[in-house]
Amino acid sequence: ASRSMIPLREELSYVDAYLYIIRERLGDRLVIEREIDETMLDEMVPRLIFQPLVENAVEHDLTARHGGLLCLRTRRESGFIVLEAEHEGTLTAEDLQRAEQMLSSAVTDTEVSGQVGIRNVKQRLDLLYGERGSLILVQSGPSRVLARVRFPAAG
Repeated sequence: ASRSMIPLREELSYVDAYLYIIRERLGDRLVIEREIDETMLDEMVPRLIFQPLVENAVEHDLTARHGGLLCLRTRRESGFIVLEAEHEGTLTAEDLQRAEQMLSSAVTDTEVSGQVGIRNVKQRLDLLYGERGSLILVQSGPSRVLARVRFPAAG
């Protein structure tokens, strides 16, 4: 049986494995910045909670732009774990509407490819944490898109 909770360091290794493949494709045009709190590496997190956010950023914008900046951040916030993937890109009104539909509880069968991962993250947060878990996707600045997951720290 696959474990549903894994140490953050293992989740980050999935992110790195994915980015390794993407870097083969985009080369130096993909710039990755990491602001990882090393003291959090042993925190238990839901499996594949961060990697899909990174994948969404890459597939949605960075591949289309043939590169760009991707920032990965982890931090603690008063009993919560916060994981962020911020990247160069834009959310059109249509994107925002789609994200809203995707993040609302209304599940449709007409999945938009590349966003299945984000919906799965949202569903798992709901299952595991209810109201205490959150996933947001916002335009965080001019040509900046931020995906943030927040959930209670285990223990």
